[in-house]
Amino acid sequence: SIGLILKSQSLDEIRKILLSLFIVINNETDGEDIETGRMTPCENEKKKLIQAVSTGFVDFEGRFDEITNLEESENENSPLAYEYEKENEGLESLNNPFQTWAENIYKESLIYIREGVGINAMFAPNLVPNILKCIKLLPLWSGLMIPIFGYGEVISSSAAVESSFKKLKTVTFKNTDLPVNIEQFLENHIMSLRGASLIRSSANSHLSSALQLTHHINNENIENSPITLIHSSPISEHNDYYKNDIQFDENIIQSAENDEDFMELPINNNECPLCSTGVFPTEEGAHKCIKCGLPVHALSSCSGQKSDDETLRICKSCLEPKNSYLNDEITAHETWNRKNKKQKQKSYLTPNPFLRHVNINNSRNTVILPILKNGSRAEELKSCNIKDIGKIIFSNTCAFDTLAFIFMVSYCDSEHYKNYIDGLTFIHPFFEFVSNIVKNGITSSTYTERARIILNILEPELQPLEYNTSLAICNTTAGLVITKMNIRTPTVVEDIICSDPKCERNTSHPVAFLTFQTSDGSLNGLQQFLNQRLSTETSVCGYISSKTLLCSNTKTIISKLSPFHIFIEVLYWNNDETSCSTEAGRAIEVQICDIPKVLLHNGCSYELRGIVNYRSGNIRTRSSIGHYNAYCKRSEKRWEIMDDLKLKPTPTKENAKVYCEYLIYTV
Repeated sequence: SIGLILKSQSLDEIRKILLSLFIVINNETDGEDIETGRMTPCENEKKKLIQAVSTGFVDFEGRFDEITNLEESENENSPLAYEYEKENEGLESLNNPFQTWAENIYKESLIYIREGVGINAMFAPNLVPNILKCIKLLPLWSGLMIPIFGYGEVISSSAAVESSFKKLKTVTFKNTDLPVNIEQFLENHIMSLRGASLIRSSANSHLSSALQLTHHINNENIENSPITLIHSSPISEHNDYYKNDIQFDENIIQSAENDEDFMELPINNNECPLCSTGVFPTEEGAHKCIKCGLPVHALSSCSGQKSDDETLRICKSCLEPKNSYLNDEITAHETWNRKNKKQKQKSYLTPNPFLRHVNINNSRNTVILPILKNGSRAEELKSCNIKDIGKIIFSNTCAFDTLAFIFMVSYCDSEHYKNYIDGLTFIHPFFEFVSNIVKNGITSSTYTERARIILNILEPELQPLEYNTSLAICNTTAGLVITKMNIRTPTVVEDIICSDPKCERNTSHPVAFLTFQTSDGSLNGLQQFLNQRLSTETSVCGYISSKTLLCSNTKTIISKLSPFHIFIEVLYWNNDETSCSTEAGRAIEVQICDIPKVLLHNGCSYELRGIVNYRSGNIRTRSSIGHYNAYCKRSEKRWEIMDDLKLKPTPTKENAKVYCEYLIYTV
């Protein structure tokens, strides 16, 4: 909210924001009013402040007017305008007009204090004195005076000066102990300038001889061989007047301190006139590059020469990396206070759309969740005794455990998803297993319950061992676990309806997860994919009934999205792999911060809860034996790695890279 005030250029906007802010931080409760059952002013103002911070104040200015019901008029604003005209008064007095104005807004906000059923997480009355104190100098730190004074002139950069000092320190005085007195400084500096001028004059003489040689070649009817020996590139707009008097090659100039005194070639698009016509230098030629040994022509457009010996040549490729110091000055950028060049992309002054979906009153994400042990850790786990089967030990339960971790986080951190699971009208063994872990932790019966669910739903292969013990091989994929565990709670239910009521094709088909395919390694099109996938489709039915009759009526497919969770499989294809089986689809490697945090559909927001990270084996197919772990989102910028081979969750950053195979969103 203070960021909105900082950018605002209107007293009316600032007044509305301040009134809403005071109402929110002075109400201890929010939600519904205990007496009337309607939303309290605190709840309404808080929602609109969050909306304004998410998208900017201008979009919601009308809604602010409806909520605050401000009754100010021109007569009420006239005393403030009169005091505002006293530019030289008020700042040194105790009764500052802006502070008095803010105090009146604060007194008005006390009228809107109501008692609600919820606890206001933004209740902070101690901030009021600090806000009133800041408003005292409002014109100095806000954009209020921009319409009057404008933005000012652009500050000139000192990058060229900094580049000149850099050349003095690293080139001219490279072998001199600094600091030095003024006499020694002038002597060395003047000698350096003389050396540079001598090199430049020598280079110009070589250019003139090269010009005569090229004119002689042109007279011999060698066509289509333009030679540009002097190439001047613009330095900047404010240095254009130099080009009217002096034409120079910025790549010919070099300092006197260079170890190898070679003439630098002009960087242009013209090639050697002999090479361009097919007359290439041979091994038997008289000139070769002294660095790489390649044969060259004795032309300035093909090779460079030493200033005192024309027989020593250096080829174009060996000269190109030696750029002029003038280029360094052109491309120099100024850094302030030796700070890192990488700047933060996010700021509190920039609207953050994610704030609309953050549950501020949620404190459940502070719970530290336990870690299930992988069945392969047999030395740490006892065998489970299952009725009618006997003693069972498991191997490689990471796929089941990874999904359990993400559902544990969803149940723990989302009040809406918790109510959904607790309110199921049928018994769901997997969800009941997850909720018991969150409520009671991992107990002695947890692994027995996990074994029972895996045996009944996933049906793993059993191998008999010694001492009446069986080994359950759980080499499965996360996709199979999602399909088996969510038969009654799929992501999408597709209703196939034919226009002919007698057609036998009228059915409902559950879709456990959606499949998003990408060829560029980006997930930015996830929201667009969801919108297209859930759109209604119509086509010719084409169903062949039991009587071998072909239905030619219209078929309509209506996709109904689950109101509680979304499972998305991610397939990464190269352009030449689109015809392959989905089994060959690779897991995309992406940074966590590049994954959409929220998906929207019909006014309902689904928040990213976890990422199924998969490390494949040597075969590198989606069903090969590898290892799964979960990247779970606990808050806006807090992520944890939950791995059943570890002892506890491991914090990680948003810029961490994951091999994303499945994304799980919940309400």
